[in-house]
Amino acid sequence: MTARISPLRRAAITGRAIALGAVALALSAGASLAVEFMTQEELLATIPGHSIHAKTNEGVPWVQTYSKGKKKGKVKGKMGDQTFESIWFVKGDQWCEDWGDGSACWDVERVDENSLRMYENGKPRKHLWKVK
Repeated sequence: MTARISPLRRAAITGRAIALGAVALALSAGASLAVEFMTQEELLATIPGHSIHAKTNEGVPWVQTYSKGKKKGKVKGKMGDQTFESIWFVKGDQWCEDWGDGSACWDVERVDENSLRMYENGKPRKHLWKVK
């Protein structure tokens, strides 16, 4: 003998199934949107020996050229009419720079073959770095 389910009970069961499916879909979408940061090996294969073109948070363009190096090197840069030099290094899986009067380290996301997004304290920087 087969059990009969009332139309109201069937609607409640179907509604729960749809809700559970929506929750599962949202969770899996959130998991796939998690940012994957570059490893030290990937950073060292991407930035040293190249130039980076970007903008400050205020929108001022700059360019920096990074020397080749195993885990540290020199940077020559230009922002507007000013030129400057600094030091780059990697610390774990973070890209770091020391300007003499301050320093910073970032987690780095590869956006595409020539674009990097820097994260400072877990927050993405406004402008991408373009590798050339």
